[in-house]
Amino acid sequence: MWSSRKINNLLIGFLIIGGFSYLSACGFRPLYGNAANSKPVKSALASISVEEPKTRLQQVIRNHLVYLLLTDEAVPARYKLKFTATEQETNVLVQRSTQVDRQIYQIDIKFELFDLSRPDSKVPVYKGTDVVKLSYTRTASEFNNIRTRKSASERAGKRAAENLHIRLAAWFARNTAS
Repeated sequence: MWSSRKINNLLIGFLIIGGFSYLSACGFRPLYGNAANSKPVKSALASISVEEPKTRLQQVIRNHLVYLLLTDEAVPARYKLKFTATEQETNVLVQRSTQVDRQIYQIDIKFELFDLSRPDSKVPVYKGTDVVKLSYTRTASEFNNIRTRKSASERAGKRAAENLHIRLAAWFARNTAS
């Protein structure tokens, strides 16, 4: 006789198998996987040259992005990435004494990717914007506030680089064919 526990286990098994079947049928493929008919995304990402920074914030973003784009193989630069980053702070938690206890640090990024192998290499093949926000707590110690703001700036810069990396990888996965 079938118990309700066996029936539940059987249903769960069918749901798991059905879920995997759905994923395989929907055209899902890993972002960094090598498809038989497409150029690997990692090689395309490694061929990006990132413009030199003009500010400290841009330097943090660029350094982390270059680290994320590195591969084991040497690839000639085919693409050039230009970006601008602006930062702003917003007071969130302000007490009656006008003391600010919490702030939001925000980075706005505008980026353009150029294909250097095309005759119209002055026209971007991909461009976009991104926003990174994170909050930090202020205290009575001014030294601690300076250190916390610097830490927030560096964390936001690294997160912005990771966001750029993911967006570029997704673009290459959609638009690069061998």
